[in-house]
Amino acid sequence: MTENEEENPGEQDDGPSTPTPLSERLRFGEFELNPISGELRDASGTIVPMPPQPIKVLSLLARRAGELVTREEIRNEVWGDETFVDFDKGLNFCILQIRNALGDDAKSPSYIETLPRRGYRLIAPVPSTPDPGSVPVETKQLRWAGIMIAIAFIVISVIALFVRRQPAASPPVEINERVMVAVLPFKNFGANQADLYFSDGVTEEITMHLGSIHPERLGVVARTSAFAYRETDRDIREIARELGVHYVLEGSVRRGDGETRRITAQLIDARDGSHLWAKTWDYRDEDPLATQTAIAMQVAATFRLEVLAERRPYQPVAAAHDAYLRGKQLLNDGGTAQIQASIEHFDRAIAEDPLFALPFVARVDALHLLQMRDRLTPKDARDQIAQAVSRSMKLAPDTSGALVARSILDFWYDWNFEDAMSDIETAIQINPSDAGARHDRGWLLIALGRFDEGIDEMRLAQRLDPVSPRANIDVAWAMIYAGRFDLAIEEARRVQGRFPEFYEVQHCFQTAWAGLGNEEASFEALHSWAVARDRLEDLAILDPSNPARSLQRYRAWRLQQILARTESLSDPLDLARGYASVGGTERALEALEKALEYGSPGLVLMRVDPSLAPIRHEDRFEAVAARVGI
Repeated sequence: MTENEEENPGEQDDGPSTPTPLSERLRFGEFELNPISGELRDASGTIVPMPPQPIKVLSLLARRAGELVTREEIRNEVWGDETFVDFDKGLNFCILQIRNALGDDAKSPSYIETLPRRGYRLIAPVPSTPDPGSVPVETKQLRWAGIMIAIAFIVISVIALFVRRQPAASPPVEINERVMVAVLPFKNFGANQADLYFSDGVTEEITMHLGSIHPERLGVVARTSAFAYRETDRDIREIARELGVHYVLEGSVRRGDGETRRITAQLIDARDGSHLWAKTWDYRDEDPLATQTAIAMQVAATFRLEVLAERRPYQPVAAAHDAYLRGKQLLNDGGTAQIQASIEHFDRAIAEDPLFALPFVARVDALHLLQMRDRLTPKDARDQIAQAVSRSMKLAPDTSGALVARSILDFWYDWNFEDAMSDIETAIQINPSDAGARHDRGWLLIALGRFDEGIDEMRLAQRLDPVSPRANIDVAWAMIYAGRFDLAIEEARRVQGRFPEFYEVQHCFQTAWAGLGNEEASFEALHSWAVARDRLEDLAILDPSNPARSLQRYRAWRLQQILARTESLSDPLDLARGYASVGGTERALEALEKALEYGSPGLVLMRVDPSLAPIRHEDRFEAVAARVGI
C-alpha cells in the first residue's frame, strides 16, 4: 500500500490490521500521533491529514516534549544526509503545516513554541504510557473502572447530542480541530438548463470565499473533486468519507419570475447525516456576490469562527458577473474551443465593469492553457497575460487569485523563480485550500530540484482534490521528474486502480519503466494505451514480438509527426525532446537553443525533464539552462 492509499481522511480504520501498542503512540493536548503508521488523530479519532515530512518533525518534537529541539537536530534526524537545497524554508513550511493541522497560533501557541534562530519546543504535555505488563492489579482495576465511566459518559453524551439536534435551528458547533467542508454543486431547479452556468458559478464562489475565511481552522475541498458528485444519489456520509471532510454544504438555485433567483443552502454534519441548518436567500442583481458571502458567513458562524478576511468582496455590475460566470463554465469544461470561447465572455465582463478583478484572473488561466496547447506563441501569451496580471494586481492585490496569476507570469514566462515562489506562498497563506496553487507550487519546487518539498506539495494538492484524476496522477509525474521511477510506478498503480478509465496513467508507466531501463515494460504500457484508445496508427508500428525495435521505430515516427505539424504552432522544445529520444544529439541541442529564443515555458523543467536526459551532460545544454536561470 502506498502512502496515498491510507484510510480516507476523517474515517477511522476498522480493518483487521494489528494496532500499534499504546506505548508507541504519542499523546499531546487533544491529539494522538502514531509515529509508526504516520497517522495523527484528533480527540474524536478522526485522522488529520499531514504529509510525511511534517509528521516526522512532529514525532521528534513529541518524543522530546518540553525540550528545545534545535534546527540542526531536526535536520539530522528528519532529513539526514540527503541533499536538500533550502532546508530553512523546508523546515519553516513543515512547521506551518503542523500548526495548520493542530489549529495552532504561532503568536500565541498552544502546541509548538518557536525559539528564534534556535529551534522549536512542543509545549503541550505528552503523558507517558506505562508498560501494560508492569501495571499493578489495583491500577488495572482502576483503569477498567475509568473505562466504564468513560463509556457511560459517551453514551449519555450521544443521547444528549441526539436530543439537542432535534430542533430545526441548531446552535453553533464547538470545534477543536481544523474543519474540512465540501461544497457540492448547487442544483439548478430552473426550467432552463442553460442556467447551469449560474448554479455552478455560485458553488465555485462560495467555495473560494470559504477557503479564505479562516484558513487555519476551515479547509475546503477543491471544486474539481466536489463537482464529481454532481449527478449522484449516494449517501452524504459516503461522499464525505471519499472526500475526507467532516461537513457538506449543498443547495439549489431556482429561477422565479423574470430575473429573480432564490438560493437555498443547507449544512450537513457528514458524520451522522444530521442537518445543522437550512436557509433561503433571494439573489439580487444589484448585489451579485452578497448571497454567496452570506452563505459563507453562515458556515463560519456555525463553527464560531472569527472571520479573518474582513474586506467585503467587490460587488460587480450584474451583467459583468453574469458574463464572468458564463466564461468560467466554458473554461472549466477544458476543451480547447471552449477555452477560446471563454475569453470572449471574460472580455465582455471587463467591458461591462473594468473594476471587476476576477475576469482578469480567469483570462490568465485561459491564455496559459491555450499556450500550453500550442494555440498561442509564448510571446503573445506572455504579453496578454502581463496586461491581465497588471490589472488584477491593481484591483485586488491581496487576493490569492491575483497572486497565483502573477506567479504564472513569473514562473513560466519571465523565469523569475524567486518572485514566483513569493507570490505562490503568499497566495497559499491567504487560501491554504487552493489545490491549484499548491499544485503550481509543487511544480515550481520540482523545477528547482527541491524534490521532497515538491512531492509533498503535490500530495497536499491531491488531498484537497482527492477524486481528481489530474491531482492524483501529477504526484506520479512529480516522482518521475524527481527521478524516483520505482515510487512513480507504485503511485501510478494506485491511480490506475482508482481511475481505470484515465489512460494517461499508461504514459506514466511508459516513462517510469523507460527511466528504469526496462524497455519491455515500457513497451507494454505504451501498447496498452494504444489499444485502450483504439490508436490504429500507433498499433501498426507497435509490434509485441519485438518491443525494443518497436520502441525505436515509434520514437522515430513520433518525431516525424512533430516535424509535420501544421494545425498548431510548433514549440522547438518538442523537437528537442524528439531528437533526444532517437539519439540525435546535435539536432536536439539546436532545437533546444531555438526553444530558448522562442521562450518555451517548458524550459523551466529542462533539468528534470526525463525526455531531455540523453543531452543533459552537454555543455550547450548547460548554457541554455544558465540562460533560463536554473
